[in-house]
Amino acid sequence: MFNNHYERSSRYAYLTKDIVHCYNTFDYRETHHDLLPLEENLQGKTVFQINRFRDTTRYADYYTQIGKGIHYRTVENFRSYRDVKIEIEKDQITEEGEDFFEQEITLNMTNGYDFDISFDAAAPRTVYLTFHLLKGLEPQYKMRIKALSGTVKAGEEWSEKVVISFPSLKGEYDMRFSIEVDGIEPPINSMKYPIELD
Repeated sequence: MFNNHYERSSRYAYLTKDIVHCYNTFDYRETHHDLLPLEENLQGKTVFQINRFRDTTRYADYYTQIGKGIHYRTVENFRSYRDVKIEIEKDQITEEGEDFFEQEITLNMTNGYDFDISFDAAAPRTVYLTFHLLKGLEPQYKMRIKALSGTVKAGEEWSEKVVISFPSLKGEYDMRFSIEVDGIEPPINSMKYPIELD
């Protein structure tokens, strides 16, 4: 599984005829890999994950004699919930230019899978509803809003009233929400919502 690198994952699949997936995280964009059920077929399995960028805290490095390398790790009981869709309830985003540090909003969430999902299946990892601020594709701030547990039926819709804490930043940003499994990069669960902090 390649993080955020659909070209490399597609090339690998072509050359090896092996099953490979491009895992698109909250700070990237969706690709044609999201149209396939590859990620669903990885649930609960041991996954060899290759990161696009060097991350010495969670990934090991391997370099060839000519200096080419990969950053990799093995993840047991891989879990992700990318097809849980999150939307901000209409007309809840604070007007541009208004000062604030906290805001209560309602998030509407939908299990987009055609099967029931269990947040407890990720144990011993915890699953979080997470808030991100982005500047373009660069993460600026992250807040774990709450831990999630229990089972959600196929197609089920529910709402969460949450309080978002904003950092002391100024300028134009994008908000995005994700379902994050602890220790695994959060996927894309919502669109990007533009906001101006003053």
